[in-house]
Amino acid sequence: MPRKNIPVPVPRGSKFCHSCQTVHPLSEFYRNRSQPDRHTSQCRECVKASGKRSREIRKIIEEGVASIDARLANSTFKYEFPVEPMSVPNR
Repeated sequence: MPRKNIPVPVPRGSKFCHSCQTVHPLSEFYRNRSQPDRHTSQCRECVKASGKRSREIRKIIEEGVASIDARLANSTFKYEFPVEPMSVPNR
């Protein structure tokens, strides 16, 4: 996989954050042993913001599902099959 082009020079002991597009010292990155330089590609602040955004989206989805479930529970609509369900012969 080719390396991403970094638009600014990065001094030794620093790293480029691919999320906020800025250079930070290595101390502002989480450790990731699977990476060649042993640090994540996003700085800590960007990782936290991404997690917060994911939690907010998940909460909105869960609230939407709960409201749909509540509407269905209060509904008087009952689905009726247009034909009789197929019976299974006794063995």
